[in-house]
Amino acid sequence: MIGVEAAVPRPALRRLTPLLVLTALCALPVIASWVLYLNPGLLPARGGQHGLLIDPPLAVSERGLRTSGGEPVAADALRGKWTLIWLTTEPCDRQCVTVLRRMHAMRRALREYAAGFQSVAICLESDGQRLQAQSPPDVRVLTGSPEVLQEFGGRLSAAARRLPPDALYVVDPRGSAMMRYAPADDPEGILKDLTRLLKYSRVGQ
Repeated sequence: MIGVEAAVPRPALRRLTPLLVLTALCALPVIASWVLYLNPGLLPARGGQHGLLIDPPLAVSERGLRTSGGEPVAADALRGKWTLIWLTTEPCDRQCVTVLRRMHAMRRALREYAAGFQSVAICLESDGQRLQAQSPPDVRVLTGSPEVLQEFGGRLSAAARRLPPDALYVVDPRGSAMMRYAPADDPEGILKDLTRLLKYSRVGQ
């Protein structure tokens, strides 16, 4: 019976060893990034995320949503990028403007990672016109029929049992909500989470 030693001479095997080790070392960051990307719950809790993980992640559907101008949104509007969604149930007052400005500031602070990120605001109790009037250009306002908004908000609110009705959600590029925050949470903590997620998902690209 011909063994491995006969099939691959030991001198040749020794010459291949450095190449195999180098290949493995180069592949590790890519493998690690995909494991963290597909399983964000593996991120360390201590000193890690500042929001509350949604476990399991909740699939988000764009079906029936429209722009504030009444146009239907694309079927993949909440996919392909990390998305910060703010669900609000109140008319856009001073507090609303504060949250919108924070969302705008967080996107700017992401700098080189901003291309892989988008911000969305949805008012569940109105047509979104007032919210649109107060929103910075880089915060997209979406709306829909009362039935669509009720269904959309109900699914996400069910995942936010420990938060008030108004909440911020992080949606991954596959369209699944995986983390949530109260609007009053420290924006620096939210920014750190977003930066970490965007950084890990870009490793090896």
